[in-house]
Amino acid sequence: MRLIAYVVLAAGALIAGAFIAQKVQSPQATVSTAASTASVTQQQLLDLTGASRRLQEWEGKVLLVNFWATWCAPCREEIPHIQQARARYRGNGFEVIGIALDEPDPVRAFRDALQIQYPLLLATGDAFVLMGAWGNEQAVLPHSVVLGRSGNVLATHSGPLLPDQLAALIEAHL
Repeated sequence: MRLIAYVVLAAGALIAGAFIAQKVQSPQATVSTAASTASVTQQQLLDLTGASRRLQEWEGKVLLVNFWATWCAPCREEIPHIQQARARYRGNGFEVIGIALDEPDPVRAFRDALQIQYPLLLATGDAFVLMGAWGNEQAVLPHSVVLGRSGNVLATHSGPLLPDQLAALIEAHL
């Protein structure tokens, strides 16, 4: 009797796992063009000095908005690629804005250690709600959003971007 209960329990777990796996895509395989053209540049965020900033300040540029955290290993691996892409495409009206899901002190230390040159902002309020509003309902980090020159969402990507993916994503929208 106990053996039958274990078999039924194991079968249920396998079915539930298969269902979840079918519903959840691999974050590294998700590069999609956003259907919405609603402006998200009005969102208030704080910079590392505590000043209120809005992405609207960078209107007229193609923006890669990258959600990340100092404790996120894939984020740490992705940031050097993002810095290289910024250096490569900046002259073409491209900018990167990092939005950290972290406290200011660890972000400052991380910025200094990696010599991050692009603007870093802090997610205010519920960062996971903010990410969900930007197309990341699964709260995957890192998460990147490409904004057009008028502030509309052009594409999103959940999970780390490899250098080739990053270049293709930027070049498709410059």
